[in-house]
Amino acid sequence: MWTSAQIVAQACADARVPGWLQAGGMHLQAILDEICETYDFEGNKASFFGSLNPSLTPPAGTPASQNNPNLIAGNGPYALPANYLRMRKKTFLYWYGGTNGVASPTAGGGVAIPLINEDDEEFDTLIQQIGIASLPRIYITDLSDPSSPNFYVYPPPNGAYTYQGRCSILMPAIGSATVAANGWDSGNTPPQSSAVVPWFPNTTYLRTRVAGELMKTTGDVRWEKMLGKNRDGTGAQDILDRVLQAKDDRWSRAQRVTLDARHFGRRSDKLPDTKNLFG
Repeated sequence: MWTSAQIVAQACADARVPGWLQAGGMHLQAILDEICETYDFEGNKASFFGSLNPSLTPPAGTPASQNNPNLIAGNGPYALPANYLRMRKKTFLYWYGGTNGVASPTAGGGVAIPLINEDDEEFDTLIQQIGIASLPRIYITDLSDPSSPNFYVYPPPNGAYTYQGRCSILMPAIGSATVAANGWDSGNTPPQSSAVVPWFPNTTYLRTRVAGELMKTTGDVRWEKMLGKNRDGTGAQDILDRVLQAKDDRWSRAQRVTLDARHFGRRSDKLPDTKNLFG
């Protein structure tokens, strides 16, 4: 794997602008950000853990977007990882039971209960009343404050249950000296001089894509061939297509189409929230 500096230097040479290292570094970072925002790779996946809290309420000073007056204790907000983008499918769950009633995967097991993503407008119409605490079944995310992404659950929990999730994150910029939630270290020098190996697994794509973007900037007519799809399979889009076909180590099993878990399958939420909501 090439370092960030090597990728930028070779891309500048390919574009015949060897002195454009800073521009090449900027393009490299923009491309890495675009990949995070568009695709879900193993390289930008992070796991997170926490505990549902029956007494949790928004702290004083919380932005209004995270302080819905209709919510009750236990709904949230619960913190998501920094730079959170989206949850990975069917990976968000919590544990009920375990040794001595402790809900934790390290305390003797317990039953894993999945949380299903709900739409905001549906979540907002759910009954909120003291006494409905139970086993949570759905959640929504609140990403209105980029510095403090959160999620909420319903119904509020009736115990302190350990949860686990896997999500896609926006990886830190090379040179930011910020360690990603999944452990990748960005280093503290800019891309064009950094010895850090980019988190994205295909050096050829990054080199080709950066070169093509530089060609577009300088008016080099080769940029379309460099960035597009070619008969010989050498364009950046050709390379990315091949990477996408093999990504995430899933060649060993078939993929399947699934139905919306909110409306299909065995659902505990088809039962009434409580028997005494209306007396």
